[in-house]
Amino acid sequence: MTLVRGLVPIVTQSASRTVSVDNTAPTVAITSPANGASLFLSATLQASASDNAGVTQVVFYDGGNVIGTDTSAPYSLSWNVLGVSKGTHTLTARAYDVAGNVTLSAPVSVKVL
Repeated sequence: MTLVRGLVPIVTQSASRTVSVDNTAPTVAITSPANGASLFLSATLQASASDNAGVTQVVFYDGGNVIGTDTSAPYSLSWNVLGVSKGTHTLTARAYDVAGNVTLSAPVSVKVL
């Protein structure tokens, strides 16, 4: 920095801000159907999810395919299995929180009849 004799550099400071960082991921678990359940016609999928800052949505999956989304607790949806192939399917749920953290539930295996 070059100083000119008699001049003083001007320094300013911005107002301070408090920042909160949320690295806590939500918890999520499929509560229905039970692991090993047999499904016919339709089923109600249910999940419990919680987070310190709030859950924004829970997305239900059959393997890699999205079945549907619920944005308010209790998290559930009706799944019509008439158009689904018969056999074993692996269900999971993903919970998203307000900070963008995501958690995948443990898988639940069901049999579509």
